Amino acid sequence: MIARLYRRDNIELDGLTPQVATASRGEVTGWQKIWQHATGLYLIVHNERQSRKSNELEANIIEAILAAGAHQPQASIGIVTPHRAQRTLLTSRIGQNAAVDVVDTVERLQGGERPTIIVSATASDSAAISASAEFILDLNRSNVAFSRVQARLIVVCSESLLDHIPAELEQYDSTLLWKSLRQI
Repeated sequence: MIARLYRRDNIELDGLTPQVATASRGEVTGWQKIWQHATGLYLIVHNERQSRKSNELEANIIEAILAAGAHQPQASIGIVTPHRAQRTLLTSRIGQNAAVDVVDTVERLQGGERPTIIVSATASDSAAISASAEFILDLNRSNVAFSRVQARLIVVCSESLLDHIPAELEQYDSTLLWKSLRQI
């Protein structure tokens, strides 16, 4: 997914080819499907549209994902979010989960990698997304969030964030990774 960003500088990255997984009778379903393979890119899209700097629904989804992957190795999961309010909410909800050793903002995770990264985009209110698009959808911030993963990237975000079209051309260019995620 981030290879598109690097192609702009004539750099070609090797990586996984996205695959669509479906469940058939007797197979693991729901959130457990995320933990079934050692690698993958998972996009969880919701239609809640009222959150600005913290998002209860995304916290619930992340709790369910973590519960489904109960036997993950210690210190193997990092959770990234753009807002300190969401970091605080997630930290209080997750509690003492040995697999999760980092719940923080994108800026503070820079340089740190984990086998599994969960990104909570948080904002879903269209007005809040428009007002802070330069911050939320920033290309460098997105690149850091999406490139900290070693094996499994899980992105939880709203339809309204993926559907957002910034008014300014520079901001539209900044949404490259989010648009790539949506396309994949």
